Amino acid sequence: REVGNYANAIELINKGIRLGTPSYLPGFYDELGVIYLKMNNFQAAQTAYNKVLEISPNYYDTHYMSDLRFIFQSMKKE
Repeated sequence: REVGNYANAIELINKGIRLGTPSYLPGFYDELGVIYLKMNNFQAAQTAYNKVLEISPNYYDTHYMSDLRFIFQSMKKE
């Protein structure tokens, strides 16, 4: 069931990426990265986070610590 929720979330985020305004794109890609991390798809997460930095190099000034904390928590569970 949880995987289905992730798939639905990915679908909605990708729709937002296609239809959204440019100012929302970093947030969409950031959330995509979080979902991929939760799914243990680290390569896709890295791709999403790299896209955030490509679009908005300073995005993680405000979001970096919460994302980094989640990444380390995810890695501890393995």
